[in-house]
Amino acid sequence: MDTLLQDLRHAFRLLRRSPGFTAAAVATLALGMGANTAMFSVVHAVMLRPLPYAEPERLVRIRGGSSWPDLDDLKAQGRTLGGLGGYRAHSLDLVGGPVAERVLGAAVTGDLFRTLRVPPALGHAIGPEDDRPNGERVVVLSHAFWRGRLAGDPDVPGRTLRFSSGVYRVLGVMPPGFRLPGLEAEVFVPLAVESPSEAGARGAHTLAAVARLAPGASIALAQAELDAIAARLAAAYPEENTDRRYPLSPLHGFLVRDIRDALLLLLGAVFLVLLIAATNVANLLLVRAASREREMAVRASLGAGRARLLRQLLAESVLLAALGGAAGLVVALWLVGVVVRLAPPQVPGLDGVSLDLRVLAFTGGVAVLTGLLFGLAPGLHGSRVPLADSLKEGARTGTGRPGRRVRDLLVVSQVALALVLLVGAGLLLRSLHRLQSVDPGFEPSRLVTFNLTLPTASYGDIPKRNRFFEQVLERVAALPGVTAAGATSELPFASGGLTPHDFIVEGRPPLRPGTEPELSNRAVTPAYFETVGLPLRRGRLLDESDRADAPLVGVVNEAAAREHFSGEDPLGRRVAWARADELTWITVVGVVGDVRGTGLDESDAPALYTPLAQELRWWKSWKFVSGMLFGVRPTDPATFLAVAAILTAVAALACYRPARRAARADPLAALRAE
Repeated sequence: MDTLLQDLRHAFRLLRRSPGFTAAAVATLALGMGANTAMFSVVHAVMLRPLPYAEPERLVRIRGGSSWPDLDDLKAQGRTLGGLGGYRAHSLDLVGGPVAERVLGAAVTGDLFRTLRVPPALGHAIGPEDDRPNGERVVVLSHAFWRGRLAGDPDVPGRTLRFSSGVYRVLGVMPPGFRLPGLEAEVFVPLAVESPSEAGARGAHTLAAVARLAPGASIALAQAELDAIAARLAAAYPEENTDRRYPLSPLHGFLVRDIRDALLLLLGAVFLVLLIAATNVANLLLVRAASREREMAVRASLGAGRARLLRQLLAESVLLAALGGAAGLVVALWLVGVVVRLAPPQVPGLDGVSLDLRVLAFTGGVAVLTGLLFGLAPGLHGSRVPLADSLKEGARTGTGRPGRRVRDLLVVSQVALALVLLVGAGLLLRSLHRLQSVDPGFEPSRLVTFNLTLPTASYGDIPKRNRFFEQVLERVAALPGVTAAGATSELPFASGGLTPHDFIVEGRPPLRPGTEPELSNRAVTPAYFETVGLPLRRGRLLDESDRADAPLVGVVNEAAAREHFSGEDPLGRRVAWARADELTWITVVGVVGDVRGTGLDESDAPALYTPLAQELRWWKSWKFVSGMLFGVRPTDPATFLAVAAILTAVAALACYRPARRAARADPLAALRAE
């Protein structure tokens, strides 16, 4: 230990004597290790940290939407599930203050909190006894809502809160950091009380469902049981459950499925940055070691063995890496904030990103390994000194053939790593350019949107709701600078996309229930098409004459015309939503252009635009690198050629000044020095 401390003290003195070299090496390592530390902290929080629920490894997600009656049947008939609950977003308006305030909420089934097994901080959570149609209005609060709006009152359970839909009794408060999988919510209300018609509708597949595997049950065993139950439900309820399955996925894997590849790609990229930084510093140390051959020869002549010399040189490199790691923590603190701000808000675990003990341990390990990595080659070269030649007066240094080969190998490795990194970045940049060149189907410039949800308790009457929207749009359109104002039930690129509905076409042979074609539906005001710049292809657009008391009409997009009316004219044809209590026929009066789906890399689904004034449904008043490329192949030759040209230019620029200085040197002076 004393020898090690002596080596470190000596290494510190040597680095302090060369401030320029030390600053350059530390800055290079800080960039590489800081980027790796920042990305590891994000990957750890999002992908490696267990979910904040009891025994999270037993939680699974049923992919797709589920209905309240289906979940009840799965619980009643299944033996492999130890719990099953559903939830969906459900905002509420908090009233009683100067202005009403929108509160992000969730409607949950009675078994959800028992399935997640997270005890509340105060009171109790919603249970099956609370989730019944026509039951008492109750609410569970998030910890942030309780602290922010109720000043952390410990006596809040039992109190009442007034929302626009009624008075709610507070059951309890959840602990800090609690959130539903994939959904931010400030308050939680029972689904059956909040929406009894939805709770009784088997075809309302609106709920995200989470299940807990029973002790001893595997996902494969549970999936086999759910498949059998799905077949029985399809036979019993063919109209709603034909071809409906309940595929299971581990909950954690399901939550990170959309971000996993991007995080791994970024982690791989910053690892390449670290390797480039390490090879760069190794080159600097190799040159430094060559200039210290005489010093090493003196040490060897005084009795220092090769192992002793190697240990001294490695101590210098590890100390240099430690300084780079310490500076890298500062870089990581800044980069973590940048990554969290730029990441999509739905990424799970972002609120837990921090430089905790695990991340600090990772940084320490990276620093030690990096120091050994870039210090090994210079150390081996520096400890292998030719005593006779090095001790001669005026002996040449740094010209040994083995040293040149190592330096050449490091330079080649550095350029190769940079080529890989730049090619990946170039491919992604070309993909971004291609995406930005895609026509979204509407004109997004100067387009401003906002969301408005009307409480059904106050606006359950359809004419009253329509009058409200008419007045809002009139006032918005009258604002200075506004050229058009429209409303729609779903915006383009809406999260999760549009929900398809089964429909039938008048005059066509009847189909078996559950096998009808599907159309997505947007309820819009007449000015919507002008507002977003959606072009008319045939027929007419919706207009002010398409009111609630007028014949029902609709406009289809080009995708619907191609897929469902191929070879025939859709204008004048009548469609209806399948299996409604009473068929209401909608006449197609126009065809408009397609709008990209949930992203620029997706095509629009067949859709039908209907007048918002004729909408009678209450829920419409508001049911690896190659995998990330768009329009560019992973072997795109233009990108490879451009990156090679850039690297060649950078290398030539880096060599220019040393070559120019060497060309100006006096040959006689150089020979005398040798």
